[in-house]
Amino acid sequence: MYDNVTMFLPWMRGDNYSTLANVLTEPQERRCLKTGTFAIVGKLDGLRVFASDGGVWVNGSLCKYFNNGSNVYQLDRHTTAEAITKLSDALKLDFMAARVSKLEFGANFVMLHPASEYIKALGLMPRLQRFKYGDTVYYRHRGKQKPKELVFYDKIADANAKGMPTPAGFAGLNVLRYEMRVNSIKSVTKWAAVEGATLSDADFYRRLAKIWSNYYFLIKKQPQMKIDVSKIATPRDAIELFLARQLAGDGQEKAAAFIDELKAAGTFSDPKYYTRLKQMFAGVASKAGEVSNDLVNEFDDAVKNAVAHL
Repeated sequence: MYDNVTMFLPWMRGDNYSTLANVLTEPQERRCLKTGTFAIVGKLDGLRVFASDGGVWVNGSLCKYFNNGSNVYQLDRHTTAEAITKLSDALKLDFMAARVSKLEFGANFVMLHPASEYIKALGLMPRLQRFKYGDTVYYRHRGKQKPKELVFYDKIADANAKGMPTPAGFAGLNVLRYEMRVNSIKSVTKWAAVEGATLSDADFYRRLAKIWSNYYFLIKKQPQMKIDVSKIATPRDAIELFLARQLAGDGQEKAAAFIDELKAAGTFSDPKYYTRLKQMFAGVASKAGEVSNDLVNEFDDAVKNAVAHL
């Protein structure tokens, strides 16, 4: 379930970064104008490699590195260990001992319907702000510190947009991706130090999976709205159902942003009015009519099953 990682390996006695140029694609030597020190930059089957006097940084998708350019197939903790061993052999350095500073942890789900239908059901989340770009939804911290980010998107559409071939067996399937991008591993996992070898540690892997799963279930889900226009008898009925339809899905996010805007402007002298307005929006949304939780239930089950047997 790992994808992108960022790792740093300090030099040990006897290591020589100049030999890396022999195994990197398009290696370049760069000189720091302030210190006069040199560094080597290059790629290794899609991974970005930077080596200087301090050590070696590696950043990129372990999935693509291990699976010949595709990250549709996922890495579990066992294949992650194989990928890091492959990297260590290629660079003649022990990346099991490298410090991991960032990582992506997620799963690809084969669903019954297009990925966009499930993404529409994702509503607001406590303490994280929801953003939507196209059919992709992000949950991010509001402040400067962003220890994590949650992302939901259509995996096949994303792979096609990046020019990656669709692996055998995935053509025509609806593949939904949910990933947690961890920028501060310690603050998210409470794990003191994470090295390359830690990624395949069973306890660490289960902890990440549990955190990833828990964040998903904190997100408020929006059921499918089935508005019956035959029940409209008056213009007021029509307005209420129209507003209910607007509040479905992204509408709740817009309503919350509108309330935040009113708060920032100091619109109401009585703070209870903001709560009352939020309740009024919820009341209008409740008039939407019949709902179906089939998509939400399917997504919930997919996440539960992903962590059930780790």
